[in-house]
Amino acid sequence: MAEDPGYFGERLAAARRGLILLWHTRTARLEPRARRTDILGALVTASQLFAQTPKRKSVLVIFSDMRQNTAELDLESPVAISVNSALAQTEKRGLLADLRGVHVHILGVDAAGRIIAYWEGLRKFWASYFKKSGATLKDFSTLRGLPQWDGR
Repeated sequence: MAEDPGYFGERLAAARRGLILLWHTRTARLEPRARRTDILGALVTASQLFAQTPKRKSVLVIFSDMRQNTAELDLESPVAISVNSALAQTEKRGLLADLRGVHVHILGVDAAGRIIAYWEGLRKFWASYFKKSGATLKDFSTLRGLPQWDGR
């Protein structure tokens, strides 16, 4: 998207409409098929994409329950999450993404069928992860709607 929003914001509005249309087109036939969830792998990939455009403002919006579930780190199976242990595993396996300067919004985080302490453990782990990665965690919410966009 161009840096210039247009005199009356028309370029910015057109870009937003285009992204929404593209999102609806691409997601119309999506169906869940994966047996596991590799959020850390997706974050490492995102960090590489952000590194290609370092001069732009970087915002990452994640719609997920944030229940990482791979052989490297399983946050879905335990009843409670040991934040320090999970962070140590992440760093030991080289899965800490470089997200310096990225603003992160995480929406749709749920702990369906779990106790509240499980959700709180997820929140603490991801807050610590993003802090170590250099990112700014702006939202970590069970809600699925983006807050009023203020460009930050």
